[in-house]
Amino acid sequence: MVFNENQKRAIEVRNKNILVSAAAGSGKTRILVERLKNMIIKKEVEASEVVVMTFAKAAASEIKNRIKNSLDEYIKVNYDEEIERQITLLQSANISTIDSFCKRIIDENFYLLNDIDPNYRIGDEKELALMFDRVLEDFFEENYNKEEYKLFFKVYFKKSDKTLKLMFSEGIEYLNTIPWPIEYLDEKIKKCDNDEFVENYARELKDEIDSCYGEACEIYELNRDEIIKKVKKDDDLKIFNDKFDNIKMWQDYVKKEFVDKSIEEFKEIALNSKELKEKIEIDKECPSGTKQLYNRFNKNTYEELYDLIRKAIKNLNNALDTKKYVNNDKLYMILLKEIYIRFKEEKNANKVISISDLQKYALELLYEESESGGKRFTELAKRLQKKYKQIYVDEYQDTSFVQEEIIKAISNNYENRNVFLVGDVKQSIYAFRNSKPKLFVDKCEQYKKAMED
Repeated sequence: MVFNENQKRAIEVRNKNILVSAAAGSGKTRILVERLKNMIIKKEVEASEVVVMTFAKAAASEIKNRIKNSLDEYIKVNYDEEIERQITLLQSANISTIDSFCKRIIDENFYLLNDIDPNYRIGDEKELALMFDRVLEDFFEENYNKEEYKLFFKVYFKKSDKTLKLMFSEGIEYLNTIPWPIEYLDEKIKKCDNDEFVENYARELKDEIDSCYGEACEIYELNRDEIIKKVKKDDDLKIFNDKFDNIKMWQDYVKKEFVDKSIEEFKEIALNSKELKEKIEIDKECPSGTKQLYNRFNKNTYEELYDLIRKAIKNLNNALDTKKYVNNDKLYMILLKEIYIRFKEEKNANKVISISDLQKYALELLYEESESGGKRFTELAKRLQKKYKQIYVDEYQDTSFVQEEIIKAISNNYENRNVFLVGDVKQSIYAFRNSKPKLFVDKCEQYKKAMED
């Protein structure tokens, strides 16, 4: 099997964290397989001492089969009883999706968790949605007429509870992307009592917009030419180019009106959500042959940025217009926290958990409170750090902040120098919801700088 010099380095280098960034079809997974196969053959690592995390079951199965086939071919020519044993160990090795890896940790250590039934099952989306609706209905009924919540419900109850349900549903979805959601909400609630709330809130909103804008620009630049190459017809190409020009104009508008503003200027922005929508509305029409490709690009880059900016400006205007907003924002987070806790209790009562719960329970097993009030690794995490001598993550560009904390926990915050990351930020247009391509981009920059130094 022939590899170029950079690929050989990725396969042969040891005792360093490695990130392989390359386009689709360039052989990234082949490098991962070859590296692991070589380490097993050279007896540098056992199959039971390896973790390989992917984001799809099919990918995990393919990697396991390719390693097995490579080792099978090797022992046909160079029979080795130890390698044959490794092939057997490979069948139960931790080569799986990150969710399956978390489930394995939970199943082996559930007795360390206080609020999960050992006979739990993973609920489907429909079941969990119905359960969440019941929790909301009961919660609204209990709290709607309470004096302390009257203003909040008056502001957000628009003829029906549809707006409220959407607010809390989106809130729960966002909390699922946060490693420690209760601590996060407590900190937010605490900030609402600060006299500098509006100033801090404006700064926070602008930081969010700046970050999201930067991420969208990176994805746009990395993917525009590659997407256009996939358009076959000249007429479609012209339409597609026109649409990219429209997106670029919108991108320039966002930069001028928001990103380039100082905090003081940002605080004075008086755009309402309707005007903003008219200025940055995304054209949904596209050539029939490229509709799916274009829609995916829209959804994963610009629609989410548009939604963020629209909500951010609306919230900022409310904050600047009235101090009542501070109270409503605080009440929303207090209520969201209670709903989050109740939903978790309801799932526990029914012995059901969600996919995102798997990762949260894994975090609970891997981290604990330190004396200083921060987080530190548990004894279980320390044991896993010693157990797993090699950690591989495929499609790293699809990693979320929660998943990144799990990787840190089993690699001693990358200090063990045994993490091998594979990915391509260009493929983040197909990224799973809640993934953070910026993690990949930042890691690339960090490793490039380390090489230069």
